Formats: sequence, structure tokens, C-alpha cells
Amino acid sequence: DVDLNPFLLNLDLETVTVFPRQGQMVSEVKLLIENTSSVPRKADLRAILKAGKKESTVLLSGIKLSNGIHRQDIFIPVPDSGEGELRVALQDTETQKTVCFQSFTVPLDYAPLKVEVLRPHYRNAIFAAQNIKDLKLEVITALDPKERNDYLFEFSLNSDKKILCSQNAGIRDEKINISISLPGLEIGKYLMKGALVHKPTGKTLANWQDILHKLAPREGEVRFDENFVCLIDNKPFLPFGIYGDEWPRGIWQAAELGCNAMVDMKSRWARLIEKDTKYLDALHQFNLKIFMPPYPQCVKMNGKKKLTPEQKGAIRSYVRKMKDCPAIFAWYLNDEASPNEVYLERMKKINNILREEDPYHPTSITNNKIPKIRYYAEAMSLFMPDPYPHFLKDGGQVRPRVSTQLLEECIRVSKGRKPVWVVLQAFSWDTFGLRDQRPPSFIELRNQMYQAAIAGAKGFFWYCRYWIEPHVKIGLAYLSEEAQLLREAIFAPESPDKFIAIKGNGKHQNLHLSRRQVGKDSYLFAVSSSDKGRKITFNAVDLKDGDLFVVGEGRNIKIKSGKFADSFKPYDTHIYTTDKSVACRLEIADALKEIESACSTIIKPGNLAHKTLGTTVKVSPNWFIRFNFPRPLPERIIDGIKGTSWYGEPKEPSWVEIIFAKQENICKVVIDSNISLLQIEVEKDGAWVRVANVKTNKHDLRREVQTIKFPLVETKRLRLLPLAVKGGKILKGKVVEIWEIEVYGE
Repeated sequence: DVDLNPFLLNLDLETVTVFPRQGQMVSEVKLLIENTSSVPRKADLRAILKAGKKESTVLLSGIKLSNGIHRQDIFIPVPDSGEGELRVALQDTETQKTVCFQSFTVPLDYAPLKVEVLRPHYRNAIFAAQNIKDLKLEVITALDPKERNDYLFEFSLNSDKKILCSQNAGIRDEKINISISLPGLEIGKYLMKGALVHKPTGKTLANWQDILHKLAPREGEVRFDENFVCLIDNKPFLPFGIYGDEWPRGIWQAAELGCNAMVDMKSRWARLIEKDTKYLDALHQFNLKIFMPPYPQCVKMNGKKKLTPEQKGAIRSYVRKMKDCPAIFAWYLNDEASPNEVYLERMKKINNILREEDPYHPTSITNNKIPKIRYYAEAMSLFMPDPYPHFLKDGGQVRPRVSTQLLEECIRVSKGRKPVWVVLQAFSWDTFGLRDQRPPSFIELRNQMYQAAIAGAKGFFWYCRYWIEPHVKIGLAYLSEEAQLLREAIFAPESPDKFIAIKGNGKHQNLHLSRRQVGKDSYLFAVSSSDKGRKITFNAVDLKDGDLFVVGEGRNIKIKSGKFADSFKPYDTHIYTTDKSVACRLEIADALKEIESACSTIIKPGNLAHKTLGTTVKVSPNWFIRFNFPRPLPERIIDGIKGTSWYGEPKEPSWVEIIFAKQENICKVVIDSNISLLQIEVEKDGAWVRVANVKTNKHDLRREVQTIKFPLVETKRLRLLPLAVKGGKILKGKVVEIWEIEVYGE
């Protein structure tokens, strides 16, 4: 009977701006306060801003919070420059109990001048295939509006201490755009300089400088066009990949799923690469591109301290050694970096080193929360958030719209000036101990991808490394093919012609729509993030009367006067097009049938090793347990589902123990695995006794079903000791993987 409504509040930080006000530096803090209950509340807000050894406090009383998101602005005196800590607490006005608390790391430096290079639009670099004749700059000043006319922005482009061109512009508004004609430039680096000058006194208030690159052509170069479509060697490329595992498992998984790229956010395999490039060579042979951490062994990915000159030199040397490997796609700076663990300046410095040493590959940091995305925005050239909806076993999702929300934030903080890819959820949190959760269904996988595409993503990755369920594997294989089929529509900008919902039994905020044009054909993307079914009427303005074909569904819909209606099941996705040949090329029904077959539980007659009989499994310890993460559930190998698996510790001995509910007479083991040499033991009178050894001759098969027979023996415990695993002609496997074990008596 506890009333939890006062506690159902969330705090988030939107922006922090520092500027002079009445002779004092003040930070304007914009907060987002969400009341998730239906009960309106009053709360007192206390904010403490700490910088160095000083702090400032602000108290606001009686803030009215109705259901939904409330924006609250507060002004706090800046205690000191540099980086500060903002602590915000909400107290129930009536009870004075603290019901919400958050801490944020915020920058507190006053920046009277900020300059962004709008042309060239990507990384201040003019690539060989581009014909750019002028620079375009956005100049932003933080000045008293009454004093703007007293200032001038002076620009120059320099080479070897020579001024190649210069231009001045008056400060009319807070933000001005200027265009500078470029002289003919040779391959190389050029210094752009800008100064904010006070005209009456001639004093410089602030300076800015950055590097302009004029690049030579380079095989394997990765860049982005004006619509932020990825180009590799000037050809459009739609990334579809997974977060991989250390080799060879990640390569196998990515290849099986039809991927063209993968991310390995662990730098532990840098040891392999520093010795030789077999890992990268194997990726290249499978036509896979890799996100590569730029850290040699002597430099950690995380850190609060500044980089030492030795560490900077080590990163430069490492990048110079690796940057020409054809498998490298991008540099992966950090995985879900947190301001409490990784300082922004450290990431910005590493990003700048990479831009100088290798402007041909982008840089990225993965993050799953809006404040962190905002915090590291200037430390990467490519946004790649990882929004995870969290799928519940009793149905539904915790955050069904998060794919849209995080991508919209990336586009907002970059002002739409940086490319955005996305890492989506294809695993179950029950592997991490959240037993009320499950992996996403095929419908939910598709929902995530097209929700992200509508929000602006032009590249898709899936976090699924150890947790691939059979339906996820089949679903991702389908989506990899469908994404490439719809590549041009995904790349196309939003059409100016409207596509809206005009009627339906459901709230339209849970509906995501986009209209794209590819040549003469239209594509209408419609994704529902609602857990309820509904029928919706749409209006696609100016679309001709006739047929719309639904991609992958083998059906068509009549459109008349721009209007048509369709039904949506929970979390449904429909993609309508005027191009029948594209719509009919794939069949979702085929994927669903394959999923149904792969996920069906098969209990073979006489099989004693099945969990429905009370049989249990014990497995060898592993590094996941040592790092407080649960391993993929070992009972998968006796669940009768052919697509689920368990695997052992890389490079360490593994064992699996089958424990029957009672003493059983057994004489045969059937094992579906990648094991090439196996020893089988049974417990007899308190000791382990070997009953069989088996060696395969089929070394080129990654996976094999083996039947091992031995004399009838009575036991309650059976142990399997893998001694070697299979290896193909290219890859040498070092990880034991078992899909299913069956045990039989006479």
C-alpha cells in the first residue's frame, strides 16, 4: 500500500551555457524533469554547482509537475572555470523527502567565440573527389547584443606562415555565416585562423584556429556525402553489422548473418594485431570492415588523466602502422564512456590525433544516454548511440521509443552536421541477471531498425555477440538482406511531400513516419511503437491513385486521393512502395516459418539429458563470472532447441557436467558441437571414470553432430572434457561451442 507516486520522477540535463551577466559569470542550466506518474506533484529543486574548491547553490520552491516532461531553467553563478560537477535534488514540497537525485559533469569555460566549418561539411577535409571552391563558416559569438556592432571577425587561411586569403565580417547577430573563396590548393594541411576583435580598441577578445586538409586519393577511404551517406572509394555503402567477439567467433557470426561490418569494442585483441595482422587479414577475406580501437597495449581506453607525450606518440605510431589495412572501417574511441571515468578533453585529444594521422577513417564513441551523447559530441566525427528498449518476459518494452529519442538527440546536438549510425538490441538482459527480460522478437528487431532509419540512421549494428538466439540469427539474416534491398530509400533524404496519419484508434506519438523518394518511386515507412493494435488512415499528399505494395508482406493496398488505411499489430512495421519488384523480392513469412522451426523444442524419445526430466547442467568457470557477468545459460545445451548454444572459455580448458535426477543406465551420447577431440567420463563410486574418447576427421566443418557409444554404465553424473576444437582452412578456433547434448540408455 505504499504510495510510490512521489518517487516516479526522472531528472536529465539538456544544456549548460556560460555567459557574463551583470559583471558575473553565470551558467544557464536547462533541466528536463519527467513525472512518470499520473498524479501532479509539487517539488523543491536544489542545485549545487561545484568547481575546484568552490561551489554555488540555487533553491527553487514549489515547482508544479504534471504528468510528462517539464523543462526548468535555472541560473547558477559559476564558482570557477574548467570542469564542474552539478548536483540536482528534487524534494517533495509537502514531506521534504528527497525523491530524485542526479549528478552531472559540466563544462564551465566561457567561450565568446565559436566557429564551425560548414563547407567542407565533413571533418574540415577536402577529399580528392570533391570540387570545393569556397569555405563556409558559421561564427557564433557570446556578446552583449548592444555591443555586437563594436566587434569584427577576422579570418585568414595560412600555409608556411603565408596568408593565402583573408576576409573580415561584422558581427550583426549572435550567429553569422561567411563564405571565403579558396585559391588553388595543393595536397597538404592549411591553418585556418579567426579572431574576434574589439574595433574601438583594436584588442582581440578571442582567437580560433583549426586545420583544413586537402587530401590525396587513397584506396579504402571512408567519407560521407552532404546527406551523410557513407562512401567507400566514392561508392555508397550501407553498414550492417554486429558487435563481434574476439576472433574467430565474431567473424563467423558476422559472415553467417550476411554482415559487411563489425565492432569489437574490446582492445584485448590488440595484442594479436601488434604481433601480426592475421585478424585483420581474415576480416578482409570475409569482406568485413572493422571498427578498430586506436590503442596500443601501453594506452588504456579509459582514463581521467591527460595523455602523456609518450602515450600520444604511441597512439600516433599505432595508427600509422594500421591505417592502411583494408579491413579498417573506423576508429572506435570508447564504449559507453562516462564523464566519471573518461574526461572529455582526453577523448577530444585522441580524436584530434586520429584526424591528423588518418583523416580517411571516421571516429566514434558509443553511448546509451542523452547526457553522455551530449557530453562527448565534440570528441567524434560519427555518432553511434546504442539505444536498448529492454524487452520484458511478460510482454512489452520498457523504452519502446528510445531508438528514435537517442538518434534525434544526436542530430540535435550536431545540428544535423554529423553522420549517425546506431547499435540496436539483439540480446536478452537475462544474460546479465535481469531474469524478467527476454531477447527481442523478429517483429521488434525490425521495429528498432526502421524506427532508427526514420530518425536518420544510415548504418545499423546489433549488439548480440554471445546471446544470439535462433530467432535473432534468422531475423538479422533477413534484415541484412532487406536493408540492402532498401538501401537507396534509407539513404534518401526526407521528402518535402507530406506523409501523415489523419485518423486512428491510438495516440500518434507512438507512430513514426517517413516519406522517401528514389527516382520515380515513393517509399512510405510506418513504424508503430505502441503495445496495442490499431487501424490507421494515412494521407500521402500528391501520391497518384493506384497500388502501394507492402515490402516483404506479399500484399498491396489501394490508395485514392492520397489516402489509404492499414492495420498494425503491436510494434508492427509496414513499408509501402510504388515499386512492386522491390516489395516482392523478400517474404517475411518465410523468415517467420524458419524461426518457428528453429525455435521449436524437440524432446527425442529416450533422451535422458533434458531439463523437463529434472536434468541439470554444470559448466567450467569463465571470465564472464570473474567479471561479475553471468555466462550464457548452460541449460541451453539440454533445452531441445537446435539453435541455442553455450561456449567455454577461450584458450582455457572447459568441461560440462550433466547431472540426472536419479541413477540412470547410459551407453550413448549425441553431441552437436565444434569439438574435434572429446573425452567422456562418468562418476562411479565417487570417482570419475573415462568411458570414451572420440576424434573427428571432419576438421573443415565448424559444427558437427557426433554419436559416441560405450558399454552400458550406471551413473548419476556425466562429464564431457573437450580437448580440441575444429579449425577451418582460414581460421583456427579456440573456443568450445556446444549446441545440444543428448544422452540415451539401452
